[in-house]
Amino acid sequence: MLDKFEYKNTYSLVYAITQHPDLGLLIEAFEVKLNEDKSFSLTFKKVNNKNINESKYEINAFDREIISLIDEYQELIIVKKFSKKSKGYREFRSKEFNYDIFKSQIRPYIERRLVKIFSSFVKNSITIYFKGEKKDFIKDKEIKIEKAEVVFNFIKNKEGLRYFLSIKNQKEEINLFEKKKFIFSNMPVWVFINNQILTFDKNFDSKKLTPFYEKDYLSIPQSAEEEYFKKFVFKTVKYQKNIRVEGFEIINYDFEPKAILKIEEDWQNESVLTLKFRYEKLVFDANSKDGNFLKLESKNNNYIFHKTNRDFSKEKKQIKYLMDLGLKKKSDATFITDQSKNQKTLYGIVNWLNDNEKKLPNKAFEIQGKVGTKNYFTEKIDLTFKLKDKIDWFDVYAIVRFGKYEFPFIKLKKYILMGKREFALPDGTVAVIPYEWFSKYQDVLIYARGGGTNFKIQKSHYELTQNAFPEIKEKFEKDYKKLTKIESIDSQLLPTNINVELRPYQKKGFDWMYFMGENNFGCCLADDMGLGKTVQTLTLLQQRKNEVIKSENSNDKNEKVQLNLFTYKEKSEETNASLIIVPTSLIFNWVNEMKKFTPNLRYLVHSGMKRNKTNISLKNYDVIITSYGIVRNDFRLLQSAEFDYIVLDESQFIKNPNSKIFRAVRNLNGKQKLVLTGTPIENSLSDLWSQMTFLNPELFGGFKYFKDEYIIPIEQFGDEKKQEKLKKLIRPFVLRRVKSEVAKDLPSLTENTRFCEMTEEQSSFYESKKSEIRNLLLKEIGNFTYEKKTFAVLKGLMQLRMLANHPIMIDEKYAHDSSKFNEVTEQIENLISSGHKILLFSSFVRHLNIFKKHFEKNKLKYEMLTGKVPQTKRQKMVENFQNNEDTKLFLISLKAGGFGLNLTAADYVFVLDPWWNPAAEIQAINRAHRIGQDKKVFSYKFITKDSIEEKILNLQEKKKFLADEFINNNPLKTLSENEIENLFN
Repeated sequence: MLDKFEYKNTYSLVYAITQHPDLGLLIEAFEVKLNEDKSFSLTFKKVNNKNINESKYEINAFDREIISLIDEYQELIIVKKFSKKSKGYREFRSKEFNYDIFKSQIRPYIERRLVKIFSSFVKNSITIYFKGEKKDFIKDKEIKIEKAEVVFNFIKNKEGLRYFLSIKNQKEEINLFEKKKFIFSNMPVWVFINNQILTFDKNFDSKKLTPFYEKDYLSIPQSAEEEYFKKFVFKTVKYQKNIRVEGFEIINYDFEPKAILKIEEDWQNESVLTLKFRYEKLVFDANSKDGNFLKLESKNNNYIFHKTNRDFSKEKKQIKYLMDLGLKKKSDATFITDQSKNQKTLYGIVNWLNDNEKKLPNKAFEIQGKVGTKNYFTEKIDLTFKLKDKIDWFDVYAIVRFGKYEFPFIKLKKYILMGKREFALPDGTVAVIPYEWFSKYQDVLIYARGGGTNFKIQKSHYELTQNAFPEIKEKFEKDYKKLTKIESIDSQLLPTNINVELRPYQKKGFDWMYFMGENNFGCCLADDMGLGKTVQTLTLLQQRKNEVIKSENSNDKNEKVQLNLFTYKEKSEETNASLIIVPTSLIFNWVNEMKKFTPNLRYLVHSGMKRNKTNISLKNYDVIITSYGIVRNDFRLLQSAEFDYIVLDESQFIKNPNSKIFRAVRNLNGKQKLVLTGTPIENSLSDLWSQMTFLNPELFGGFKYFKDEYIIPIEQFGDEKKQEKLKKLIRPFVLRRVKSEVAKDLPSLTENTRFCEMTEEQSSFYESKKSEIRNLLLKEIGNFTYEKKTFAVLKGLMQLRMLANHPIMIDEKYAHDSSKFNEVTEQIENLISSGHKILLFSSFVRHLNIFKKHFEKNKLKYEMLTGKVPQTKRQKMVENFQNNEDTKLFLISLKAGGFGLNLTAADYVFVLDPWWNPAAEIQAINRAHRIGQDKKVFSYKFITKDSIEEKILNLQEKKKFLADEFINNNPLKTLSENEIENLFN
């Protein structure tokens, strides 16, 4: 607040009302000289922006602002604003000035500035004065500025109706009749009366005052009284606050407002909550500015006004309360919910009402849920769970309550799985299933089994279950960490009768497999090739046998131990034999490893033409070893037995869910299941489904569901959320260690790619043949069936691959060199001369034969393994290469030598031609780079430049996605049509 005056010496600045002969009442600023008693002398000077800096008093920012406003209605400024040609005010006044221009343009312009000035005076408590015509000030009284109200007076008597206005300020009520008054502004009204300036409500019109300047009141005769009541009095009673009446009655009703929330569609066809307020039987829209409802009752010349007043302050509190609960304003009368949940607006609104129904007391709020023909359930929805812990599963007792109705939660299963939000209740109302339930419980309900009041969830789905049911998480979280963090698993004592010292990571692998088995979970040991999956498994089986022996010698046969994460179980008194299923080529490898590491395990090889096809005595053996082909052929025999462990080595053999081998293996009976593989995913996530379904049948559900839920979204659309969900689901059941994690236990491996430039003759021959193949495909392929198309494309690609190796592979008359052949043979000569041993892998036996002839011609000793080599000769070939210093070379076809060969005598691996699946090449390299190797290993991949091989190499790099994401492996997906077409360009 400013002081009234800021004195400097004997001068001050004052503001005064002046009367301009043409422009009317104005406010002006004056510099005045003060007498000793601080009264004004006759010495004064008008102040404006031109002379303000010459003043003899101190000027502040407030004064400068006011004087600037005053300057805006000085005579010269008025001329500039409203004259088209006059140069001065006199000329303007005599030639252009008239009352109509003054009333419609000039005076409103001045009044707008006066209103700003008066408002500033009120805000800063400035005193103003009145300047007389004799160039002095009326200074005996200060002019006050006050807020005033108009009182509407109606008096009805026998003579008729009288109407008059009076003005009420803070101290008195003033009648306007015969009072000296001046109007500063008409809208809003600022009036000078009784030596004070009064201001009124901004909506008040000064024209209402005009009749009472000359009259004490207005008289309405009885003949016009009724019409006057219906129109003017009615309007006045409805919109004015200060009314004084005699001779009739105004009854005011003050009811508590009740908020009405109704689901409707707005003009944009979007569901909204409309808000209205009910005052007993009256309803007001929330956006209505109407402050009351008025009804006139007239009978026998008696008039009664019934007035229901709105309580805007309480209405605002109710609106704020709704917004605090999460509603958002779309307009003054419509609301929506938070749409970040990505759900339909209608359902979001209904669920908001469900969630907040208890917070909206009936006395203050009324909910209307009918939309069209549907009446939505808007009361509270409750969901309660109770869980019982079983050996392999949880029993879940879940009840959902919709108001007075109660249902087993499982009844909503099909709705949640199908994404259907609406659920009809017995009384016909429609409940909207909460949006959060779909993300929280959908995964659980997919695998839920049973019905009625409870359903079962397998403990293999603990990851999903504990997210849905906090009770499980709180109770078992500590134990569950052991499923996801191998470091937290308790260490087991190794069996005393194994002939091997496990490396630290192998010991951890054994602990993990033992832990998973004891908790009834199937598991996948997916260690990198060469890290000793076989010896870890044999250690586990030896431990199983030792426990049986210990149990048989125990005095307490009924002893119970906590072997399970979630519950107790009785010790087993005996254990049947375990079944190990392997590729045929690995049978003897397993036998040799068993003899070497676990000689106390009794084993039976169930293979060969002389095998017993009618009976297997599981009591006489600890381990039965057989092959995938035998399982398929002897399925009935094997299915009749109950094994302890069923172990699948190279479990990718069951990757095809439609294969007979998968169906046979899946239906074998075993207490525990274990799969071993370095490549659980070779081509597609379907490989993963087959193996994990064998291990834990309930984990993924049916294949169709798995395909729709994971394979298509991940492989075709790169859905990251699905990837994370799948990784989370399989994480507890897969243990994968790569060589880099155990590098200190392995020799180093150096991998190289060697590009070979084609000779001119080879390049010419290659391009010519490629054109022939491409033209033939384009010409004929349109007439082929799908199977024939596939065969034709593969045949064409195979021809290009052989051409890249050596054109002689498809044309015996070709008489020129192959760059790759020359490069490889040259490297071989250099390496052999230095004493190294080399493995050569190729997809084509025909390609190996070319090198075979070269070796024989140059008298180089070698071994050669293809699919035609009998199993009985394979081990002798391996032993010869491993132990015979003269045998430096081992030619191996990829398909025949991908599994089970320990060729650690070699320190160089040549991959002669790339194949779509780089996992096959990794398998080849790991024949040498594995446990037992004491030398650095070098691998060379030979690529013919500008050929199909270079394109295959690019595709290999491009197609690493699937296994890198889930198992850290490196398989190649099926090629798309565009990729296939590009191979022939």
